[in-house]
Amino acid sequence: MSEVFYNHLVQHAVPLNEVAIRELKGTPTALDLYTYLAYRLPRITSDKGQRISWDQLARHLGNDAASKRFRQTVRETMHMVSAGEPNANVDLSGPSVVLYPSHAPLEKKLIGTHLRLVGKASTINEPNAPRQQVPRTRCKVTNEKATSSPERELLPFPKGTLSYGTREHAFRQIGLEKGAPWCVDTMADAFRTGFKDIGTHRSDKDWLRVWEAFVVKYAARRGKSYF
Repeated sequence: MSEVFYNHLVQHAVPLNEVAIRELKGTPTALDLYTYLAYRLPRITSDKGQRISWDQLARHLGNDAASKRFRQTVRETMHMVSAGEPNANVDLSGPSVVLYPSHAPLEKKLIGTHLRLVGKASTINEPNAPRQQVPRTRCKVTNEKATSSPERELLPFPKGTLSYGTREHAFRQIGLEKGAPWCVDTMADAFRTGFKDIGTHRSDKDWLRVWEAFVVKYAARRGKSYF
């Protein structure tokens, strides 16, 4: 191996979490999306992010499905990807995809002449995995932040995807638990379109109550099948 090629590998290596890879390998789109975001997001430098078209994303993932079906599939699998890569900051709610600068799934560090990966970013539960693979402190911080919003603070309904974010956590959990098997972001888009008072500001407690009622009715109207 030449020194030039070695340096190229060191500079452009993409650290992936083995736990996340094992969990996502049964869902090709989720695995492709995870590896693409792990490579692309840490390389974005602008705080405004980078906007790409859905067709560009499909080409990056090697997906030739119909555009509408591709968007639905990506939005449905993003919550799986977020479990393996909670740092991924992506907006999939609009007519184009917006990628924001994010940390890599694992940090890489040169120790002597060796490239090593340090830290575990995945929150996916792996059967029989050692306890230290999912840091307890990380889960505690996430849960505390998700419930720290003051009840009386008046806010709009969350914008963009609910697949990541501190405030969005509680809304996402309701969507996953009460609206299964439907995509949380698809339900959120329908809620924003159909709820007449969507422009008002409410406390998160009120928003969660209204959101849960909507999700329950949404899932009931559509039954238990995707198709």
